Amino acid sequence: MDIFGVDRLSFSINEQQTDNQAIQIPTDRLKHGLKLLSSIIYTISLHRQILILNHMKKVFISVLFFLTLGFGASAKAEINERIEIPITSENENSHSKGPRMPERIPISCEYVDGYLSFTFNYDLGVVSVVVTNETTGEHWQNMLPTTGVAIMNVSEVLGNYKIEITTINNKVYCGDYEIN
Repeated sequence: MDIFGVDRLSFSINEQQTDNQAIQIPTDRLKHGLKLLSSIIYTISLHRQILILNHMKKVFISVLFFLTLGFGASAKAEINERIEIPITSENENSHSKGPRMPERIPISCEYVDGYLSFTFNYDLGVVSVVVTNETTGEHWQNMLPTTGVAIMNVSEVLGNYKIEITTINNKVYCGDYEIN
């Protein structure tokens, strides 16, 4: 018995038989074998398509990940450069009694090509973000979620920019950058 479940294929040629009767094949087993083969080929094809889609999804996520990462550590950049913007707490410089451990900043920010990318280390609720071009006076305001990465569209105009991020608990974080 072979992989199609067919015991034997018999061919008999007889001069007195018509062309339709010349080949005798156990059709039920042959049909079953062909269905099985077709099913296997379809499953392999479907599996390859799923693998290709999963690979494409991984590539797409990797590209998005690298687009949101920063490669520079400066808050000053030329046009079309990626810059990492240091974010500080507005309360960080307040006078306190005795030495204290520096506050952990739960936000990181990067600028590239007119977009700010905010990454939040934990959920702060919805935050209000105000970006002001201190050179021209223009400003942009947006409410952003703090789960994961949030993107905000801002200007590519040359100038000094200030960022203010306010949480629902009125905690304020600041940062600034320059495009020249």
